[in-house]
Amino acid sequence: MLRALAEQAGLTAGQAHAYLLSFRTLGLVEQEAATGLYRLGPYALTLGLARLRRHDPLAAIWEAVPAFADAMHLMVTMSIWTDAGPVILRLHEAPFQIYSNIRTGARYSLTQTATGRLFAAYMPWETVAPLVEIERAEAARAGVAELVDSTQYAALLDQVRREGASQTEGSPVPDISAIAAPVYDLNEQIVAAITLIGRRGRLEVGPGGSHREALLTFVAGLSAELGYPATV
Repeated sequence: MLRALAEQAGLTAGQAHAYLLSFRTLGLVEQEAATGLYRLGPYALTLGLARLRRHDPLAAIWEAVPAFADAMHLMVTMSIWTDAGPVILRLHEAPFQIYSNIRTGARYSLTQTATGRLFAAYMPWETVAPLVEIERAEAARAGVAELVDSTQYAALLDQVRREGASQTEGSPVPDISAIAAPVYDLNEQIVAAITLIGRRGRLEVGPGGSHREALLTFVAGLSAELGYPATV
């Protein structure tokens, strides 16, 4: 209603009405004859589509990462889904050295890493399952004991979906912990994962932990910028 729009804009009803008349002329808003409610007009759709055509979501995500990483004093990676599974597209180094194989272009294990489990939880299972079986077969050929059986794995993925984040502590790299959370687009699809990586004990990965809460707030803001309806 006009009154509600005026209140949210910090205007008087008369001022808001003058703006809305101009917006109606431009096609930015329209008014329902039966109820008097205002809603976005057809030109708003045109503007939105123009924004989408010129907007690179991955570039927008990465633009925000360095400041976040510096505030956390931790390594941050941005990963995307590929035919081979989750791959690190970009990374921002921590102010301290992390001895691991974390590098741009590296693939995250679907079964053993926080990022891999995050994607496994949100991608279609028919897409994920063949890659999980390949990992299990490779581990068997290498004589590596299976660290997560099928039942445990399913339970881990359910936990990820409930909590909206994935975590590991001291695994697969000893003394290194990680928290991963998804960034969604306007189609409610996961477009990237943001992962915080740090020393075990220093990185607060559990529910309610400061690093975890900061990451969830960060990805929610990124998702909102990409038009994810649940966070707008």
